[in-house]
This record gives sequence, structure tokens and C-alpha cells, in this order.
Amino acid sequence: MPYRVDNIPILIRPLYLAISWIVAVFMRLVWDSFRISCSIEHVGEENLQGHNGVIYCFWHDQLSMYFMVFNKVREKQIWLNHPLWFMKPIHYSLGFMGVKKLALGSSGNSGKEALQDVVEHLKRGYSTVINPDGPRGPVKVIKPGVLMMAEDSGLPIIPVQFSASREFKLNTWDKKRNAFPFSKVMVKYGKPIFVKKGELEKAKEVLKIALGN
Repeated sequence: MPYRVDNIPILIRPLYLAISWIVAVFMRLVWDSFRISCSIEHVGEENLQGHNGVIYCFWHDQLSMYFMVFNKVREKQIWLNHPLWFMKPIHYSLGFMGVKKLALGSSGNSGKEALQDVVEHLKRGYSTVINPDGPRGPVKVIKPGVLMMAEDSGLPIIPVQFSASREFKLNTWDKKRNAFPFSKVMVKYGKPIFVKKGELEKAKEVLKIALGN
């Protein structure tokens, strides 16, 4: 069975944590250098007002742009995050950004329990960020987790789109998009989407359109 971030053997755990922290610091420095060089515009921020917590949602291919644009989170956040060993640098990076809590789980890895943990925190005024096609795809296919979060918590989904005037893609399963230095980056917040009981499929179609291609 693959190791998780929370069950690394004690003999190698100090080295594992040290290497993960160094990788996280390096990634943060890269993202910060890109952010400083880029011109960033936020559009639709009025859609964030008047909510006691929100569920930010965007496709997995834009995750690098998120980390580049945001070096500090705006509110109390909990993230549902993949628990396997290679994710520790990302977990450190989220801590650097001020994310208060991680719920370790994904499809096939205690996902239901972690999802419920997120929902309970959302009801207490937390926000969260989720990629509906993560962590392994299929690309741009919405999984039910984000819809269930919104239905159970009563909080709105805020669809987000990142774009840059000059981009490059990585050779990953999602063809992850990144902004070149000195690009113009736009972050667009869509109108809030509330998921009513029993209307998951309807909300799914609305969300798919709002997330764009």
C-alpha cells in the first residue's frame, strides 16, 4: 500500500519532512517571483460579498496559477487534499499561505470522511477551494464532491477562471497551465451557484458552463 503523508516510517520521517519543506519553499519562491513580475486583475469580486464562507471552484489545470496569484488566503479555509506521500510539499505550501486545516482524503483514500470534515467546517464559517476534476481526472469532468459540499453546507460555489496573456503548459495529465513572467493575468469570479436539495444534476450543468473550457 502506498505511503500517506501521515504514516511515513519513523526512521526516514525527519528526512522526508525536511526535503518536503525545502521543495515547498522553492515552489513558493518561484510562484512569488512570477507573481511579482505579472500584472494581475481580479474581475467579479462583488460576487464574493455577503456570504458566510464560499466554495471556490476551478479546473485542475489552473492550480499553478492559483498558487502564483495567491500567496495569502483571505479568510479561514479548509482544503480537501490528496493524502499520498508526494503531496507533503503542497501541504506545507498551503500552510505558508495561511490555510487553517487540511482534510486528508480523495477518491479511494478516506474521501467520504474527509468530505464530511470539510462540510462541518464550512457550516462554521470556513471557506474552501476545490478542483472538481482532481486529483487524477478525467480532465474537466465534474465529480460530485463539490456539489455535495454545497448541498450539505448551504454555501455557494464560486466558479473561478484564471487566464494569462502568455501561457505555457506542463506535460501532466491535466496539461497544467502556467503564466509566463511579465504576463497579464486575469482572475474572474463567476456568480454564486447554490445547490438545492435533489438538484445536483441541474447545478452540475450550470457549474460546467460557468467554469469554461
